[in-house]
Amino acid sequence: GKIGDKHWSAVVTYRNTRIRLISIRRSRKKEVSFMKARDFDKKFEEGQEDIVGDLDLSSARRVNQEQKRINVDFPAWVVESLDREAARIGVTRQSIIKVWLVERLQAESANKPFNGEAPGGAH
Repeated sequence: GKIGDKHWSAVVTYRNTRIRLISIRRSRKKEVSFMKARDFDKKFEEGQEDIVGDLDLSSARRVNQEQKRINVDFPAWVVESLDREAARIGVTRQSIIKVWLVERLQAESANKPFNGEAPGGAH
């Protein structure tokens, strides 16, 4: 717990209806972090406070969303078509390529037809 502005840890034992204090000392950093995590969980569960201020987002990562750079060569007419479509809907070429590839991969993984193809049809 916290006494004043300092964190303290206690070791206790339970004897029937009594609690026996074995020792008390200043908390280690890991223990303080655990207590803060418990307080954070309580805030979240009760929905009383905005918890974003309690987060350190500087090292946050999206699971399974790590980026990996690749190079792909396309014929000029494909690049021009991508650029036209990207300009039409107001996004970058890279964005339209990513969205279309993800849509296709999701359709394939769901084994759903894509653009009128029969399920399991040739590509």
